[in-house]
Amino acid sequence: MMGSVTLTGTGSGSGEPPEEEPTEEEPPTDDDEENPPSFDFCALLRLIVGIALIATLLSVVASACTILFPAAIPTLVVAVIAAIVGAVLVLLICRPSVCRLVGVLVWAFKWAIVLGALIAIGCGSIFA
Repeated sequence: MMGSVTLTGTGSGSGEPPEEEPTEEEPPTDDDEENPPSFDFCALLRLIVGIALIATLLSVVASACTILFPAAIPTLVVAVIAAIVGAVLVLLICRPSVCRLVGVLVWAFKWAIVLGALIAIGCGSIFA
């Protein structure tokens, strides 16, 4: 099968690549002074709830350790209250999606398992 191939370009016909037009750069603007970064209150509330859940679960593990028992019970009460108040605030103010709520729970349980295992190993308690 015989055929011909032709190459066409956008250059001036001399085989040189086309010249690029220089772009004008805009001077940098000071947008940071006009629009400071916004504070995400809902992210802070979700973090507080997650840390309160971690503290709650770690207090349950620490209550099985005889050395940590006196500190575990008051910590457990405060952490449960903080988790409940924080969760109510998140639900009322932020109205998060189910995916966000599950993400906070998974994050809290993941860290509680890791840190709780370290507490259990440190206490040497079978019940922890």
